[in-house]
Amino acid sequence: MATQWTAGLTDNTVLPASTLNQIGAAWETWTPTLTQSATVTFTNTSSRYMRIQKLVIAQTYLTVSGAGTAGQNVLVGLPVTAQNASGQIAGYGWLYDASTTTVYNVIAYMTATTSVSLMYTPNATGGAFGSNPAVTLGASDQVRLSFVYEAA
Repeated sequence: MATQWTAGLTDNTVLPASTLNQIGAAWETWTPTLTQSATVTFTNTSSRYMRIQKLVIAQTYLTVSGAGTAGQNVLVGLPVTAQNASGQIAGYGWLYDASTTTVYNVIAYMTATTSVSLMYTPNATGGAFGSNPAVTLGASDQVRLSFVYEAA
């Protein structure tokens, strides 16, 4: 887990820039999970996150090398357990389907405390990506996401 800075804080104190620069944490790397009913193999091209108190900011770039399960939701694992899974929007990104050379703009939303689900943004019906539209993850597909949420 990213380190936290908490020492030396007192109420009603003006903090100089040198102190403020210490607050927060450096970016940390992590390897998320990627599932579409079952675990999908991938290369973790770049996944990093930072945590400031309970705020988690994460970015991930995955290149798929295996295959998902047709008609099933795509889930990406979180670096830190989330406070809740209320269905709130946590971020955005895109998924590149190499077999059809199609880029899908997606939102990442909280449906579990350990992963985000993806939703294809043009779907007015609100279907989860993978089942609506029915897209199967396959070799050379790419998943890129940025999201922010509250840690447990």
